[in-house]
Amino acid sequence: MTLRLALCFLFHQPLGEHAERAGRICYRGVLDVLRNHPRLKFNLMLSGTLLDALCWFDPPFLEAVQSGLRDGRFRLLGSTYAQALLLALENGDIARQIAVHRATLKKFFDAEPSVFWSPERTWAPKFAPLLADAGYRCLPLESDALQAAGAAAPFVHRIQNAGGLRAAWDDSRLRDCLDFAAWFRRRDVFESALLGWRRHPDAARLFPVIAEDAAAFGLWGYDTGLDPRADAAGLDELLDWIGREEDLACSFLEDAPEPEAEIVLEKPVWGKTMDCELADPESPRHEEGYGGWNDFLARAPRLQHFRKMHIAARMRMAGAETALATIRNAGAPAAGLNPGVELYALAERVYSAHQDRFGAVGVGGRGDPAWEGIGAAIAVAKAAELAVAVPHSGIEAHIDDLTGDGEDEILLRNGDQTVILSPYGGRLLQWVDLRRGELLVGNPLAVPTGSLLIEAKPPDFAPLPDDWLPEAKDPLPEMQPEGGERRLVRLSAENLPEARGSFPVWPRLRSAGLKPSLPARRRALNDFFAFDDGPEEKSDPRLDFRLADGAVIFLRFFGYRLRMVKRVSLSPRGVHVTYRFRNVDMRAVRVRMRLVSEVCPDYRTVLESPGPVFEPVTVGARRSPGVKNIRTGNVLASHISRPDLEPPKSAPGILAWELTQTVSFTVEPGQTEVVVARLNLFSALQPPEPAPSA
Repeated sequence: MTLRLALCFLFHQPLGEHAERAGRICYRGVLDVLRNHPRLKFNLMLSGTLLDALCWFDPPFLEAVQSGLRDGRFRLLGSTYAQALLLALENGDIARQIAVHRATLKKFFDAEPSVFWSPERTWAPKFAPLLADAGYRCLPLESDALQAAGAAAPFVHRIQNAGGLRAAWDDSRLRDCLDFAAWFRRRDVFESALLGWRRHPDAARLFPVIAEDAAAFGLWGYDTGLDPRADAAGLDELLDWIGREEDLACSFLEDAPEPEAEIVLEKPVWGKTMDCELADPESPRHEEGYGGWNDFLARAPRLQHFRKMHIAARMRMAGAETALATIRNAGAPAAGLNPGVELYALAERVYSAHQDRFGAVGVGGRGDPAWEGIGAAIAVAKAAELAVAVPHSGIEAHIDDLTGDGEDEILLRNGDQTVILSPYGGRLLQWVDLRRGELLVGNPLAVPTGSLLIEAKPPDFAPLPDDWLPEAKDPLPEMQPEGGERRLVRLSAENLPEARGSFPVWPRLRSAGLKPSLPARRRALNDFFAFDDGPEEKSDPRLDFRLADGAVIFLRFFGYRLRMVKRVSLSPRGVHVTYRFRNVDMRAVRVRMRLVSEVCPDYRTVLESPGPVFEPVTVGARRSPGVKNIRTGNVLASHISRPDLEPPKSAPGILAWELTQTVSFTVEPGQTEVVVARLNLFSALQPPEPAPSA
C-alpha cells in the first residue's frame, strides 16, 4: 500500500530588509531544492508581508514560485497576511488578516486556495465561519491536539459544528525527524518515524502532513554560524529518497482523502511548540514567568498594550469606513472608482502588516517597527476619508493626533493636495494626491530595522550583520564531526529516537562586522544642520509651530546665535518650504544644511507586480534629483535654491527612494538668509519646470 504525505514549507518575514536577508541566505536555496524534485508535490505558505517585500527586493523569487505553480509542483496555502495568530486577535482583525492575505495571493499568482494554514496551528470554534466565508475547506492542526481530542492516526477528520471544515493531521513527530535527518544526514531517523504509518493496516487512507518553517533549512543554522547550503543539501538528499520510494507519494493538501469521521474540538488548541518555548530556558524564544501559552496570551504586557493600540487605530479609521459606506449605500455608480476606496484598502494593508506574528512567543513589543508602525494606517485612512468627500477648494488646516502615537500632527489641505506634518523637525510625514488617490510621500508599509517608538519621529536605524554568503564557486566546508548538539533545542526530545553517535556541522565563515541598514519611514523634509565646520546638530527636536496664511510655521533656535523659521505650504505642484535664518550674534555663522527626503510617487504601484518601480532622474538646468515612477511616468523632484555643496544623492531604501541635497552659506551678523526648497510632482504629460534660481 502507498502512504501519501503532504509536505508543506512555510515562508514568512515582515515587510522589510529581513525578508531580503532571509531570501539570500535560505529561501532561494530551499525553493531551488523543491524545484529539483519534479516528481514530488509541495504546498507553500507564503505570507503576504514576505510577498510584498520580495516584490521589491527579489522579483525572481516570485517568478520561481509562479513557475512551480505552472508546472504543477506547487500549490499555495492561505493564511493571515502578517502571520498574526488567530487566538491573539479579535474577529474583525482576523477577517482583515485573512482577506488581505487572500488578496495578495490573487494579485501575484491569481491563486484562491481552499486550504488554510493557521499560524502556530491555532484553532477555536469561532474561526469556522470566518474561514468558511473566505472559501477555506481544510486546515492542518497539530497531531498532539488531535490525539488529545481522540484521533489515533493521521486520518482526515471533519470538525464537528464547523460547517464541513476538515482537519488534517500535522505530524509533529515526523516534522522533528525530518529536521533531524536533514541537519545531520541521518535518514534512518526519518525512515524509522515513517515506518509505523507505512505498516499501518489502513496506510492507503492515512494522510500525515509535515509542515515546517523553510528557515529550518538554512537560516536557523546560519544564525548559529553554519553554512546555509548544508541544510539545503541535507533536505535535497532526503527528498531524493522520498521520491525513489515506491510506497511513498507526495500529494497536495487539497487532494486529501475524504474525512473518516468527525472530531470534536470544543476548546481552543494551538501548537505544542509555544508551550515548550515558555517552559524551556534554553529555547531561543523563551520568556520567563508564564504557565503556558494560554497564560502568556492573557497576561503578556506587550500584548495588552498593543491590543489597546489596535482598538484606538480602528476607532480612528472609522471615519473613513463611514464615508465609504455612505457612497456605497447611495448607489453611486463611480463608488468603486473613488480614490478613497483604494486609499482605504492601503490603510487596511498597513494596519495588517503591523501585526507581525502578533501573539507569538519571543517576538514583537514596544519599539518594534513591525508593531509600532500600525499608527500609519490612521493617516492613510484619514486621506481616504478626505478623498471620498466632495471636492474641496481653498485651504484648510487641522491639528490632531493623526498617527495614534499621542502626539499632535498638522494636516494641511489645498484643493486635491493634502499633507501631514510632524512637530518633530517640521518633517513631512505624508503627502497624498486626493484626486488620484495616490501617496507621494509616506511609505507606511515599510518595516525598518531598528526601533520606532513615536510614529511622528524617524526610527532609530540599527546596523545589520555584514553577512558572508557563499558564491557558486565556493566549496561546501568540510564537515566537523561534532558540534550540532545546540541545534537539538529546536526539536522535541520525545519525538526523536535515541540517535547514537555525534551530530556533525558545516561551519561558515564568520560575519565581517556590521553594515548600515536600509532607510525607511524617514519621510521627507528631514533637515540636518552643522555650523562653522562643526558636527551636525542633533536632528528632529520638537519644534514650536503655528498656522498662518495657509501655511505651517515652525520655529527653531540654535543656541543664542541663530534663529530659523521654517514655513511649509502647498503649491499647485507640490510642497513649498521656505527657511529663513536670522543671525542675532555679533559674528558670521557658516551654515551647512543637508536636506533628505524619502519619496514614493504613486505608491500603490510599488506592490502591484514584481519588477522595477522607481528610477533616479535629474530635473531642470540645476539637475535637481528626482525619482520617476516608471509604471506611471510621473516624476517627483527635490529642488533647492542654493548651489549644491556636493553632488546630490539618490538611493533606494525599502519601498521608497531617498533624495539628498547639501548646501552651504554664510549668515552675516544681523542679517537674514533665505533657502527655498520644493518637492514637485510632474505628470508624465507635463514637462518638468526649471529648478528655482538662488
